[in-house]
Amino acid sequence: MSYWFRNDNRLPQARLAVASYFIVGMIGVLLIGFWKLQVIDADKYSTMAERNRVRYIPVIAPRGRMLDRDWPGSGGQPAVVQRAPPTR
Repeated sequence: MSYWFRNDNRLPQARLAVASYFIVGMIGVLLIGFWKLQVIDADKYSTMAERNRVRYIPVIAPRGRMLDRDWPGSGGQPAVVQRAPPTR
């Protein structure tokens, strides 16, 4: 029985080393990716952000034909309204 449990007080050194190298490698990959985003691709993302800041989107009103109670001919055509001062 002591043959199976003779190393129960020690951590498995090889597995711990592999896990440590893997974790350090992943942190290194993340740091390289962050550096690439901040330093190398900074101009590209700043121009993308500038273009995305103000965007004009035309919104068409969701209404039907506009009708007037006095004249049903005001169906959405543009009209010019002129006013003259009253004459004396």
